[in-house]
Amino acid sequence: MHDKNIVCFTDLDEKGRQEAVEVFVDGFGHMLTFAKTKDELLRLYAEAFEEELVYVYVINNRIGGIIGLGTNTKRPIKIDKQLCEELFGTRKGRMVYNMILKRDEKPAVKKATDLYVDFLATNVKMRKQGIATKMLAFACEMPQYNEIYLDVLSKNVSAIKLYESLEFVVYKKTFNIFTFTQGLGRPLLMKKPTAK
Repeated sequence: MHDKNIVCFTDLDEKGRQEAVEVFVDGFGHMLTFAKTKDELLRLYAEAFEEELVYVYVINNRIGGIIGLGTNTKRPIKIDKQLCEELFGTRKGRMVYNMILKRDEKPAVKKATDLYVDFLATNVKMRKQGIATKMLAFACEMPQYNEIYLDVLSKNVSAIKLYESLEFVVYKKTFNIFTFTQGLGRPLLMKKPTAK
């Protein structure tokens, strides 16, 4: 059953959109070290979401969480190259753009019946309230998908425990020099058949 607190990004007003971007940046800013300030990241991601692939959890008129879902044809983030260059300078901006593009340009999954969780973040002030669990359950209940995939860094123990509690299993361990040298661990690829 669909949780009425989960709405598509397209349904948010401007204030809600800004708050959703802030929840995303707060959740992933520690990994986005190419930016010197949070404001740079907020500007970069303010218009970057493919809105129909992004959902938020709204509680008491506040954004409690955000999830971006990728398919075999589209990813939920599309960065603007000109904005990258404006924010970070021509050379660094191109490098940032290409780094993000390399990850997000290719389809996340192979089959039309597969879904990929590109990102999931909860509001710092609303953690430990089951919001991430509800958002993942929402994704798993989408009737058009048979399997759901995600990746998590091996040092993110609380996220791994959450995913395992929802019956996700690790099917592949990979290596990424960037996350490894930052002390974030190795990417673990996880999957789960959806509840049909």
